[in-house]
Amino acid sequence: MTFHAKRILPHIPHHTVTKHQHSRLRVLDIEAIELARQLTLFDSYLFNQIKPVECMHEAWRRTEPWMAVNIKEILQVFQQIKYWVAYSILCEKDFVKRAHTVEHFISMASYCSSWNNYNTCMAILEGFNVIPVPSLRQTWQSINGKHKTCLEHLRKLMSPCSDFRLYRANLEYLSTPCVPYLHTYLNDWESSSTSVESIIFEVERHQGSYGFPVIVELLQSIIQGLHENGSLSAIIKIVKQMEEKYESQILLPEEENRFSLRLI
Repeated sequence: MTFHAKRILPHIPHHTVTKHQHSRLRVLDIEAIELARQLTLFDSYLFNQIKPVECMHEAWRRTEPWMAVNIKEILQVFQQIKYWVAYSILCEKDFVKRAHTVEHFISMASYCSSWNNYNTCMAILEGFNVIPVPSLRQTWQSINGKHKTCLEHLRKLMSPCSDFRLYRANLEYLSTPCVPYLHTYLNDWESSSTSVESIIFEVERHQGSYGFPVIVELLQSIIQGLHENGSLSAIIKIVKQMEEKYESQILLPEEENRFSLRLI
C-alpha cells in the first residue's frame, strides 16, 4: 500500500497548508511537537476511514484486498512507525545522538498521548523494544531524568497488564478527536469479549478531526521515511552495518538464539 500526503488534504478542511524546507526527513532536525502533529493527522485520517462493515467477522484477517482495507492500512502504518523509530535511533553514529533521538521520540509520544492519539504513542513505545534498541546500554543511561520519568508514565499508561486496564479507564471518558490503540479493539473482537455493535459504537464515537495545520512537504517526508525505513528489513540492514563496525554479532528480531551485544 502506498500513501501520499496530498491524498489526505481534501479530507482535512480549514487547515493552513504551508511548505517545509526539508525534502528528506532527519528526526532531530524537526521539532518533536511538529512531527507528532503530522503523525497524528495521518493516523487520525486512517482511523476516521474505518467503516462499520470492516468490524464484522474479522474482515481484517481476510486476504482479499478489498476487505477491511482501512483497518489493514492503519495496522501497516503502526508497524512502519515502530520500525522507523528503531531505525532512526540505530542509524545515529554515537550514543549521545542516539540518546537525543530517543528523547525526541519520547517527547513525540508524550504529545500524541496528550492529544489522545494512543495508536501513534503505542507505536513509538514499541519502537523502543525492537531489538537491538533495548541493548544500547550507554544510550539509555544517557537519557535525562525528565524524559525517563515521562517514558515511565507512558509505559504505565499503555501497559497491557490486566488487559490494558489503565488505558481503557482513561479512554472511557474521552471524546473526539481521538485515535485509540486499535489492537485492543481487535483483541476484543477476536476474544468475543465485546459485541461487534459496542465496538462499532466506540470506533465511531472517537472518529473526529484535529485542528492542526498540514505541512505538506513534512508529511510527505514522514511518509517517505516510513516507506524506506519502516520495516524489519531496514533494521536488519542497519544492524549488519553495526556488526561490521563493532566486529561482533548482534541479536536480530528473527534470530532469538543469537547473543545480544551491549552496544555503546
